[in-house]
Amino acid sequence: MQSLYNALLKLGINNFVIVDVGAKGQIETINGVESISEIHAFEPNPIEFALLENNYAKHAYNKLQLNCVGLAASIGKSSFMISNNTAMSSLLKPDLKNYKKHFGNYKAYQYWENCIETAEEIEITLDTLDHYFRANKPIDYIKIDTQGAELAILKGAEKLLQQGLIKVLKVEVATVATYEHQPLFSDIDIYLRQYNYILVDFLTYRENPSYLLGEDQEIHFAPSGDAIYCYAPNSVSAIENIKKGIIINQLGYVSLALHILESTSLSKTEISDLILKSKNKRHKKWKKIAKDILPPVLIKLLKKSKF
Repeated sequence: MQSLYNALLKLGINNFVIVDVGAKGQIETINGVESISEIHAFEPNPIEFALLENNYAKHAYNKLQLNCVGLAASIGKSSFMISNNTAMSSLLKPDLKNYKKHFGNYKAYQYWENCIETAEEIEITLDTLDHYFRANKPIDYIKIDTQGAELAILKGAEKLLQQGLIKVLKVEVATVATYEHQPLFSDIDIYLRQYNYILVDFLTYRENPSYLLGEDQEIHFAPSGDAIYCYAPNSVSAIENIKKGIIINQLGYVSLALHILESTSLSKTEISDLILKSKNKRHKKWKKIAKDILPPVLIKLLKKSKF
């Protein structure tokens, strides 16, 4: 059976544009199309950026552009809070008062608080997605994971969103503010819906067995997760819809992927073949088991360190 790469070339598809904002540790991409992927990754922490450069000194992508800048709603400079655990670093200061109110009585709280506390404050350069891409570059997939700065980054991509140039988004969202002035999921949802983006799913952390944290009762804490969005109207180009369907399928949403692909002129056989070739292969069984039993804070940290 031919590869996804060969199947796409046969259909005249020879590029994917993927953006990873908050690319600490590992760049998020689409499996099977690495050699035709144009990757733009952003990581403002100089130490983490150097590690990223080293990790990707050799790569299989058609193009890889690494950027040691932050993204926001406007161009300029900003303070950047580097946390004790660098995965929790942010443009925003930790809201320790609210954090403690929601999680302070859990036995693991002292560890969590230490992770998010600021170890160093540095100044970084800020850009916007509209400026970086000159507001006219189609983007097939974007992942934004920036500890509370997600809405500001989306506002800096307003022209791209207005034109429907971003097809699929995965955005970290929060239901409880763990950083000062942090927008919540509802704020991001309202903002994206006005530009005709629909919510595909909200992936949050599961409830966990209480014995893992030594609690005496079942507890639930899910202050953040990933929201998947898709540009709602069918693209003018069938090629864009094919790429959108492949990405949605790899994210795990087969029915929606089929719906998108069926709007093209592809035959049922061609659609079935693409679905099989682009299925999600990223999560091995042991990872699924770990996600069911580990505390959310550990899942988040592992995820940011190539979990």
